[in-house]
Amino acid sequence: MINRIIIFLLITYHLPLITLHSYSPGTTGGEFLKLDRGARAAGMGGGFSAIADDATASYWNPAGLAQLERKELQTTHMNYLINVRSEYIAYAHPLNGGVLGCEAFGLYSRDTRRDSSGNTLGRLFDYNYSLTLSYAKNLSEDLAVGAGLKGIFYRFSETRGNGAALDAGFLMKRGDFRFSGTLKNIGPKIRLGGEKSSLPLSASLGGAWNSGAFSAGTDLVFPHKGRIGLNLGGEFNYGITAFRAGYAFRESGNGAGGNTGLHLGLGLRYRDTGLDYSYSPFGDLGQVHRFSFLIGF
Repeated sequence: MINRIIIFLLITYHLPLITLHSYSPGTTGGEFLKLDRGARAAGMGGGFSAIADDATASYWNPAGLAQLERKELQTTHMNYLINVRSEYIAYAHPLNGGVLGCEAFGLYSRDTRRDSSGNTLGRLFDYNYSLTLSYAKNLSEDLAVGAGLKGIFYRFSETRGNGAALDAGFLMKRGDFRFSGTLKNIGPKIRLGGEKSSLPLSASLGGAWNSGAFSAGTDLVFPHKGRIGLNLGGEFNYGITAFRAGYAFRESGNGAGGNTGLHLGLGLRYRDTGLDYSYSPFGDLGQVHRFSFLIGF
């Protein structure tokens, strides 16, 4: 069994490099796909792929779904930037052979179209959203794998576009430690109007440690284009309250992944329900606030 795990890890380590170099340079689309999902993970700076023990695992690491032993529903509202909002819902459903996960994520804005005199010509509704169906399975007590297929949809003014992509990952456990590897947004270029753009393909390696009340995680992210990112975070549970903090070293700029800096979060848990909040910086553009609600059953 140990030999199988070693071979699997070697393949997974080299697969991101092979996949990333197989794509030709081009304009990257789908920046919204890089936005953090869930207030809990965001409050930990995104160092979550080796933890991924809730319904948001469909995004962070599909293999993490295999850790869930009960059904879970989670929703998140995010105030992003000026006139831009986001809604997210994720669901995990254990089956006999594994765990099925699904999620929907949307980023949208509303505005008014006016002429040079200020007269209203109509309303604009622009959106980006994705729908993902994931599945995870334990290969052994120490190793789980998972994958997710997502549909991607856009509308900017009167222009529409769509595409599809695949996510995949593994999660390995060793005592109190966790190790992970993921590939995100594997797919062909997406078409928007008469133009095509590449998806934000990336690979990551993660690690986590848990000692009961305290857990910590880190992700090293290798984007196809741009600088390598590093996400660090921790969570401390005291009674029904969870305190979270993290730091993200991400490529600066106004792109969706440009929120470098200190992240903070707070969570409340009572029996099968929970409420989470997170604060994330976004440079000169302000801050991002997320609110999540979850229920297990």
